[in-house]
Amino acid sequence: MQRRSENSAILLMYAVALLASLVSVTGCAFIHKPWPGKPYDLVKGYQFTNPLGPLKEQSPILNETIDLQALAKLECKEAQLNPDQTRRLLKAAFGKRFEGMPAPCYFPHHIFVFYSNKKPVGAIEVCFMCAGKRCWPDQPKGSKTNYTQLEKLAKKLGIGTEAPKGEKVMLPEDPFAPRTLKP
Repeated sequence: MQRRSENSAILLMYAVALLASLVSVTGCAFIHKPWPGKPYDLVKGYQFTNPLGPLKEQSPILNETIDLQALAKLECKEAQLNPDQTRRLLKAAFGKRFEGMPAPCYFPHHIFVFYSNKKPVGAIEVCFMCAGKRCWPDQPKGSKTNYTQLEKLAKKLGIGTEAPKGEKVMLPEDPFAPRTLKP
């Protein structure tokens, strides 16, 4: 009888060890699926021209999904992220602390695209001028963006944080500025 309880204890220890190794290898994928919720094998950052101008509801690239044809036409610079850079991107984009200077516009010139077998499975579009961001699929609830860290990453990747050279950027008038009414 004692031999049977020893075997049960050993089997239980193996089961716990196997479960622990599965959790560490999969990153708890069966407990919590990290954004974008699908596996990916490649992440690229892009700088693009934005012909729509500021304060447009529609992005030239990211709406219900990502328009790769528009990205190909508007792309100015691109860079492939390594696993460490991807981890830093996700940490900055979906963190616990907001850091940036928000402005009342949205005029994006940067996007980070997550691919699986050359097909997009997620995208993070960023406006560094106004500290604005849109995601496909939607970002995790309650997450905040650290734009300072995103800026450092974009600069290190060589895609910058500004509009492409030569693009005329005309931001809208400040809606909070005092105005004089004409009689």
